[in-house]
Amino acid sequence: MTEEAIITLCRRYADILRARGSAKRTLDNYLYALRGFVFFLGEHSVREAGADDIVAYQIAIAARGQSDSTVRVATYALRGFFTRRPK
Repeated sequence: MTEEAIITLCRRYADILRARGSAKRTLDNYLYALRGFVFFLGEHSVREAGADDIVAYQIAIAARGQSDSTVRVATYALRGFFTRRPK
């Protein structure tokens, strides 16, 4: 995914989060998690990503020594993204 495509994807998700009334901190954390997930996927398309990819990302975050809270935020961010995926 190109940097331009990632930016567009994040902007659309940010619009959805703002419309829901999400706090700026939540917005920042969710977009950080989404970017991390996109980079984790590498050449694999976000549109083709599934539950196994999300679990693998959670494991990768935890393996880097990140807190349970960080893993939880990434989980919430991706859940929100995939249930309200921008078209």
